[in-house]
Amino acid sequence: MLEPDPQSFRFSLRRLLTIVVAIAVGVALYQAAFGPPSMSRLFGGAENLAIVRESTRVEAYRLVPPPGSRPNEDDLSPFDFNVVAGPVVVPAEMANDLATTLLSPNTYDWDAAKACGYPVYGVKLSFFRGNDRVDVFFCFQCADLAVTRDGEKFGIGDFSPQERPFVAAVKQLFSDDAGIQAIRP
Repeated sequence: MLEPDPQSFRFSLRRLLTIVVAIAVGVALYQAAFGPPSMSRLFGGAENLAIVRESTRVEAYRLVPPPGSRPNEDDLSPFDFNVVAGPVVVPAEMANDLATTLLSPNTYDWDAAKACGYPVYGVKLSFFRGNDRVDVFFCFQCADLAVTRDGEKFGIGDFSPQERPFVAAVKQLFSDDAGIQAIRP
């Protein structure tokens, strides 16, 4: 039976660590040079950004996980969540404020790494411009949101730097909902 050579094992481990460090440095240099992921990527393109920015109507929906699912443990699509309240028409001034906050790169923590499990989306905001609609699904347990349009999910963003305006808005929109009222930013 052949015994592994400790020198070759050490060399392999050293090589592996060198590769890992090189990749980490490369990623850090790339982000330093090109900045955080783009808003366009998060929202799925300039057209979707325009729909949110130029929306003529915004509606809010209260969501719950599907029956039999295990929140935070099951990797559910935003489309799997059930609507239990809404649509609630978002007042124009609030809709404008929410759109402005959503479209600001400062709203997001681009370098976040979370360990809270899978998102449990509790609210969906739908932004309408004519026949076009962009949906933004909010998980207030981990301050993540997902952006979708026409059944396609584009990106997930950590909105924890600007969580308070969204929490205040949904508490106002769903004032009778005990689960929403219990959210703490």
